[in-house]
Amino acid sequence: MKKEDHLSKAVEIEKSIVKLDSETDWSLIIEGVYNITIQYIAYYCESKHRDHRDTHKGIISYLKSVGENMLAEKFLKLDTLRTGRWYGGKTNGEAAVEALSILDEIKKVCDIKI
Repeated sequence: MKKEDHLSKAVEIEKSIVKLDSETDWSLIIEGVYNITIQYIAYYCESKHRDHRDTHKGIISYLKSVGENMLAEKFLKLDTLRTGRWYGGKTNGEAAVEALSILDEIKKVCDIKI
């Protein structure tokens, strides 16, 4: 996928999740944020490093290998939140709000201004 396609996919998903309610749609928000961040990270890495990962597998080690430690840390935080909430069955709006906050942090690191 071209880097511009990663960016447009992320924007498309982000426009959809802002319509959701954090209390009732928390799992959709977290999954959406997770997918958005993969797209923004792919766009950023392709722009800066001319390489990226299209899936979540290996993304943290890849980010560390190219010196993007802060981005790796933020993605790990989101990945941990996603796994704990999705597979752990904990349901609350706080997790969705935290996921959106992490998304904002990732957008700042990736210099995404949308």
